[in-house]
Amino acid sequence: MAELRVFSVDHIELDAKNFSHAKLPNCGFGVVLTIDKHLIEAAKAEQTRALLENLAEQSYRKFLSQFTIRLQNFETLFAGMIAKNAPAAAVSKQADALQKQLEQEVPEFEKAIERELLEVLKKQTQKKR
Repeated sequence: MAELRVFSVDHIELDAKNFSHAKLPNCGFGVVLTIDKHLIEAAKAEQTRALLENLAEQSYRKFLSQFTIRLQNFETLFAGMIAKNAPAAAVSKQADALQKQLEQEVPEFEKAIERELLEVLKKQTQKKR
């Protein structure tokens, strides 16, 4: 088995100016395919490699969009908590918990994208045969 890095971001970047209470995940994002030897050559082909990178980037953008929506929803909830005179410590505690939850979900998104890309790669190799 070999590993092929298709996409990598050192730090997840979102438009932080929209969030005053919700905390952004503090981690990176990467798509690394673990592939058999017979898929290595197919994955190295320029056209296939470009396809995989493009799909990974599109999936990452979708991931960012979903995270942004979730953060916006929680930002609204945190604003509601503050409007109801919730202690700042309680809001901060909830924001910390949300941040940890999002950081734990990142590997799940990475794995889902890796599975999708492996399927695309397998289909590409079947077409060439």
